[in-house]
Amino acid sequence: METFTDVAVAGAFSTPGALDATLRRIRKSRIAVFGDFCLDAYWHIDSSESDASVETGLAVRRVKAQRYSLGGAGNIVANLIALGVQEVRAIGIVGPDFFGGELLRLLRDIGVDVHSMFVASEPWDTMVYGKPYRGASEDHRLDFGTFNKLGNSLIATLLEMLNRAAAKSTAVIINQQIFSGILAPDVVAGVNKAIADHPETLFLVDSRHRPLLFRRGIVKLNACEAAEQFGMGTSSGFISSSQAKTFACRISKTMGLPAFVTRGRAGIIFADGTCVY
Repeated sequence: METFTDVAVAGAFSTPGALDATLRRIRKSRIAVFGDFCLDAYWHIDSSESDASVETGLAVRRVKAQRYSLGGAGNIVANLIALGVQEVRAIGIVGPDFFGGELLRLLRDIGVDVHSMFVASEPWDTMVYGKPYRGASEDHRLDFGTFNKLGNSLIATLLEMLNRAAAKSTAVIINQQIFSGILAPDVVAGVNKAIADHPETLFLVDSRHRPLLFRRGIVKLNACEAAEQFGMGTSSGFISSSQAKTFACRISKTMGLPAFVTRGRAGIIFADGTCVY
């Protein structure tokens, strides 16, 4: 029997035209995304003139334009919607703040199911990357939500929503973007149980800091992240093709499933056991 894994992973590498056929089948799927939903905030500063604050005497920075877009797990759901996936469900947390409301609005506007997005009542800041710009240059970034900490009630709520979604989904994508986001090690243990409890559902793991804590998931990470996982970080940040292939093979053998290592402009390494593409 052909599985979603066969379609989504192997099919695209088989014959001419297979990629188009694979994408057509993926569009008919139901995909849940569980992870760190972030907001990218862009504030464009007008430096042509400025007043001084009456209270502090410091120069005032005038914001000429502002815009907001989906980041982290939000970027993943936006890409799935752009691919034409039939049903996309978001599972995560936002804070009871302006940023949380804007993030939810952006998700709704592109047609994402947000019934499993939880607005935290206990202290929790929406995860935001604040990016002030002067002309075309980005100034020091302001990060919100980096001191969040999950309570037991939030963990239980998240895992319950994950299990409900996994039972109804073709695939679940796990995204760990922020070290102090929703995928702390104790939550990862609950995710691993959900993976074991839903063998019919494909799980794909995109984890920046903890990819090897997950079990039985197809892992995607970039080459530098892979090097760090195996204690082989480089000062230059350059990872050769042969190194990336070694990382992909090691991850695939550890998980017993295919693995992807991305290399920016140099493309993607795909490993399935001992086979590398």
